Amino acid sequence: MRDPSLNVVIALGEYQGGVAVAYYADPIRRDWLLGEIESHAPSADQPALRTSSVDEAIAYPDRLVFVVPRDEAATVEELDALRDRLLMPPRRLPVVLFLLRDGPGERALARCPGLASIVRGRDPDWDLLARADVDLERARFERETGLSPQAWLRKWKNGEFPETPELIVRSYRATALEGE
Repeated sequence: MRDPSLNVVIALGEYQGGVAVAYYADPIRRDWLLGEIESHAPSADQPALRTSSVDEAIAYPDRLVFVVPRDEAATVEELDALRDRLLMPPRRLPVVLFLLRDGPGERALARCPGLASIVRGRDPDWDLLARADVDLERARFERETGLSPQAWLRKWKNGEFPETPELIVRSYRATALEGE
């Protein structure tokens, strides 16, 4: 199975704001996924924030926030109740909610249609995405940038692009695609 970190970064780059859900199979996999995403967070001057608090997640609309609940069902219900505050003002970077696959948080999400409608399409199964077609992703990268991942990285390393959150994500994406 391919390393899902490429897909995580691609997804976060596409989810600029709002809420995404990351399902994990077990706590070890969750911790690995958290560390992997964190190591490639879109902004070095604003490191990703790990929290179990919905209020804290809401307080930082300009940061990538990882919500790692102590009580998944209660956290999902609180996010659903406060979803308007979570999305306004518009977030620059997403809140990523970590939920155990087939666990209490996932079941609670099914009972919270407001929050479920926000995360629909932003709730990938990272392990399934790890089976993505890298050739297809490489072609997509070249269409988007006009450059191969290798050529884009040379320009990035030479300082030819500004260090924006979007381009930091793109640099990791190019690195992952270059290595295949």
